[in-house]
Amino acid sequence: MQGAVGPARLLNDPRTRDALLWYVVAQSDLSYPVSGWVKSQGKGRRSGAALGGVMRTRTYGQEDVWRLTTRYPRAAHTLAHGVPALECLFPSSARGAGNRRSRSSAAPPPSTSPTASS
Repeated sequence: MQGAVGPARLLNDPRTRDALLWYVVAQSDLSYPVSGWVKSQGKGRRSGAALGGVMRTRTYGQEDVWRLTTRYPRAAHTLAHGVPALECLFPSSARGAGNRRSRSSAAPPPSTSPTASS
């Protein structure tokens, strides 16, 4: 992704910049749902043990969170199902975040300065 975002910031041609940024959008729109689908098919996700397992690893681990997953297995089970669900829904949730109008063509925000009233 950085291989596309970096040049997009440096290039002056708007068509090239748009093409590179659309590549990033397409990459995200494909990678998150595929990752969520693969995670949802795993035996550890279905049993709810996945979150505790990830929290025990050296790379992603967090001992306090791991303790919570062992203390509250029902919550860990819900979270283990929630992460892939959110990843699968990422493209639809990200659609409302942007604004199709460029900032320069958008109407200026209303004035927030107090008006003198007598």
